[in-house]
Amino acid sequence: MALVSQDKFQTINQYFPIRGYSFLPCDRDFSVVKRGLKKFDHTYTLDEYRKRILECPQKQKFSIKFPKTEDIIDFKQWWPKYYKKTCLSTESQGRGIRKDLKVLFKINQFMHFTYSSNTPNKVTARDFIEGLSSHTSFSNFKRKMCTFA
Repeated sequence: MALVSQDKFQTINQYFPIRGYSFLPCDRDFSVVKRGLKKFDHTYTLDEYRKRILECPQKQKFSIKFPKTEDIIDFKQWWPKYYKKTCLSTESQGRGIRKDLKVLFKINQFMHFTYSSNTPNKVTARDFIEGLSSHTSFSNFKRKMCTFA
């Protein structure tokens, strides 16, 4: 959402497929690597992992790139500057809704998120990928206000 709020992208679709159901080529590659790594009892360093992954038999060779320390962001320290920790659904806001009927935004509840610059600081969350029913979550980037529909 921050990348859309900062006008770096027009729209971002973020998908979380159900584990074990994607059957993509990368899943096969990961299984080849996993089987290759199981052949060894101990792997202690990143260089050993790199060497063993590159030795795994596969159609295409893998390329491994180590990130520089300055490229890694501490997300736990970054996000509180811009966002609130919890989000409440828009339809469950206000005093007229009982507390047990209020809906909190839970990241593991949804499979598809859409962030768009046409609707800044809003997230459309769906229970299923490309699902018909959707919920809209609002998050004000600068004021740290966050609500969810």
